[in-house]
Amino acid sequence: MKTEIRMSFVLMREDIPPLFDELQRFPKGPRRINRLRILAYAGLAAMQPANTADGEPRRPSIDAGTTIATSSPLDAASLEFFGPPLK
Repeated sequence: MKTEIRMSFVLMREDIPPLFDELQRFPKGPRRINRLRILAYAGLAAMQPANTADGEPRRPSIDAGTTIATSSPLDAASLEFFGPPLK
């Protein structure tokens, strides 16, 4: 397994305006790459299920109909952005 990944990509403002604006604040180079790395890690960590008091992972559950019960603000934000899960 490789221990290094190299990536080169073009990000246009119309792709993801908030991400573009955040990264544009930094001059190109290590500071901008480090900010992207931090944002990616924070996003990945936010997607990992948090454990409840009994050690079970918390996940949104589907109630009757299309109502979604969320257990954290990140769950609610995710559902707002992506919509309810497919059945």
